[in-house]
Amino acid sequence: MYILVALYFLAGAIAIIKLNGGKSGDLKKLAWLKYLVYLIIVVSVLSLIIFTVWGFFLLALFIIIGGSVEIISMFGKIKTPLTFIMIFMFYLLISFCFLLFTKIDYQYSVLVYLVVAIFDGMSQVGGQMFGNRKLVPSISPQKTVSGLISGIIFSGITIIILAKILHLNFGLLPFFYLIIVGPAFIGDLLASLLKRKTNIKDFSSVIPGHGGILDRFDSLLMSGALFYVAFKLMEI
Repeated sequence: MYILVALYFLAGAIAIIKLNGGKSGDLKKLAWLKYLVYLIIVVSVLSLIIFTVWGFFLLALFIIIGGSVEIISMFGKIKTPLTFIMIFMFYLLISFCFLLFTKIDYQYSVLVYLVVAIFDGMSQVGGQMFGNRKLVPSISPQKTVSGLISGIIFSGITIIILAKILHLNFGLLPFFYLIIVGPAFIGDLLASLLKRKTNIKDFSSVIPGHGGILDRFDSLLMSGALFYVAFKLMEI
């Protein structure tokens, strides 16, 4: 799995070198900072899932608490208290399901996390390299059609490889793929919509180059939560 991660980040490094041509020194540094921080995050989270019993659960608590603080800090920017309460209750519901998700078999946690990470990362790389047609400019001006296609293709390849490594049922792959990538995309869009409505660029600046906790983990929260719900429904 680490070899797979290394290959994707090698491709990402090549893309950054190409994209950095003609950029200013500060923009080049920012691109590499974002790349290195994401590499550290992916390897760290993957290691917590694989090698520790409580590590992923504790990380989930940190994400949920950090995200709660970020949402609460937006209270004055949301038009009505009722709207804020509805947003916060929805976040708590997703967070609760995500917390339960961390306790299922580690193979599924690895599957969901890496597929989401590759979908997010390759969507951004593909969008920067080939993007011209905006996907949903009214919600997220940075998202492009080519970025989405890149994310779908590479996350699709990833789930097939991981199914082989983790000895998962290949017959369930289309279902797994839909309940991982679909919610990841929706979670990112909802976060972008919330930022758009409150006129902020990032939820915070706690993660260098990435913004806030929710800027980095919005897709994972949604995917993990809905994967858990689907996983439990399949057991019934």
